[in-house]
Amino acid sequence: MNRIIVKGNKPINGKIKISGSKNAALPIIIAAAAINKKTILHNIPNISDILSLCNILRYIGYDIDYNGYTLIIDPPYSHSAIDLSDCCSVEEFRASTLLIGALINCCGSIKIKMPGGCAIGLRPIDMHIMALRTMGSIISCNDNVLHCSIRHQTKGSRIVFPRISVGATENAIIAASVSDGVTEIENAAMEPEIEDLLNFLISTGVKISGVGTRSIVVNGTSSHDSIEYKITNDRIETISYALAAIATGGEVDLINSFMHDSMTDKIKEIGGRVVVCDNCVTVKSPSRRCIMPTNICTMPYPMFPSDAQPLFASILSVASGSSTIKETLYENRFMYVHELHKMGAQINIDKDVISINGVEKLFGSNVFATDLRSGMSLVLAALVAEGETFIDNVFHIDRGYENIDSKLTQCGAIIKRI
Repeated sequence: MNRIIVKGNKPINGKIKISGSKNAALPIIIAAAAINKKTILHNIPNISDILSLCNILRYIGYDIDYNGYTLIIDPPYSHSAIDLSDCCSVEEFRASTLLIGALINCCGSIKIKMPGGCAIGLRPIDMHIMALRTMGSIISCNDNVLHCSIRHQTKGSRIVFPRISVGATENAIIAASVSDGVTEIENAAMEPEIEDLLNFLISTGVKISGVGTRSIVVNGTSSHDSIEYKITNDRIETISYALAAIATGGEVDLINSFMHDSMTDKIKEIGGRVVVCDNCVTVKSPSRRCIMPTNICTMPYPMFPSDAQPLFASILSVASGSSTIKETLYENRFMYVHELHKMGAQINIDKDVISINGVEKLFGSNVFATDLRSGMSLVLAALVAEGETFIDNVFHIDRGYENIDSKLTQCGAIIKRI
């Protein structure tokens, strides 16, 4: 069932339990595979990206037990050269690149297809390759397949990223955790998911300093035999459902959630009301359901996240004024705009900036999700719109949102999956 129908103009009211973070779970699962010890991970979201990664690890030889919340990873007794060039699951999500740094030491040679995931620009892996080569990996690319090998175990090194990259930072951290010696990583990403990855590795016995900074030092490998860890909750899912309440004139209690200052401030700026308590964020719509315009510029954490800009674009489409969004991190991340046009949104694209003139109403239409966050932006627009909206390519949404239809339905939305 790859299509949903949303009947809009219904307020979202109630409680929503926020799932574990997709962007934290994927690298932590791969790091768990790298340390080559039985690992128990809790709060793993039940989404298709997780299932794809589990299939890849089973293909390699790992024993994976996953019940939709807890995931148990048992490594194989021995590793041989890994060939993932014919593994279809590799093409389905971008985090597969992290397998190189994780497993090259235990297998000596890896062949892997260039990664898939969201089609939101080039998102090159040049910095991944630079970091891994610095630590001793030999990497080439032929016919869209990466060929990776080592002559000796990878060594700690000093890695200076020319620009901030979440994925490359994760790859360097994971590779460093199974390499000899000390690795220094400069200009590292600081996202909460990076911090969660570092805290997981620390829990396994890896010595790490610089958590929460742009300079990270990783020294040594895992020293613990029994490993159990709980993944952090999903901050982008929190933002998504907060905006659903704001846009529809509702109120939600987001359980097991947290919200950083950049998001809290921006939600208040558009008129939303936010109350942050222990383990819960309550978000209320603006009085008189009047959404205020704002200007947004995406930047690396702790500034405004790129993942949230498509979500805000939908809401600002019905704001009482004009807004702008500048995308500085990814190319081609405005593909959702064409779909919002079908619903009556007035949005102009000028290179890396969109200008949004708020309209009184959006209207149901037939639209297509082009990537994960664009899919969620269409769900938000559909919740606001008059009439029914048919959203195709829902598999994109299922990559990162657990049970989205049931979570919204329990809060008053009318959604049917067909």
